[in-house]
Amino acid sequence: MKFKKALNYLSTHGLGFRTLKTMLAIALCLLIAYYAGYEDVYNVCAVALLTMQITPKESIKLGSHRLIGTVIGGVIGTGMLYLSIATGIHSYILTVFAVGLTIFICNLINIKGASAISSLVVMLILIVPLDIEPTYLYPIQRTLETAIGIVIAVAINYSFKSKPTRLSAETPQSASNN
Repeated sequence: MKFKKALNYLSTHGLGFRTLKTMLAIALCLLIAYYAGYEDVYNVCAVALLTMQITPKESIKLGSHRLIGTVIGGVIGTGMLYLSIATGIHSYILTVFAVGLTIFICNLINIKGASAISSLVVMLILIVPLDIEPTYLYPIQRTLETAIGIVIAVAINYSFKSKPTRLSAETPQSASNN
């Protein structure tokens, strides 16, 4: 009885089904990373967190935009990084143009929802010092991390599609009359 009251309280005051699905997705990301020996799990968890939506359909749409955005940003960012190396143009200058180009391309192909993640990937490649050599491996790594996070979030969302009915802390009338 107290357990049902506690669940109702949590559900009513912010610990809803989507929160539980998000927690499960993060736990699964961490578990897989732990057993795979993968230490750079932040991006996978972040993508799973951001991809989890109310319905699986919404998660797939958002996830596909994130994946496409990551690929676009990776290609543009890597291209600009190699342009910076070849010409000596400072990467900060190229970052400004790369972000503009990234947003333009996302708008052109009508996936405006991907422009933010694309721009973030561009900035990560051009501004943040990378430990990965050769540099073109970074966008590949990010794309794989993004794909894994999306797959986990969507799988959890499909596995637990319907919201459970609200638990009643009181016994039903018919049961108490017996």
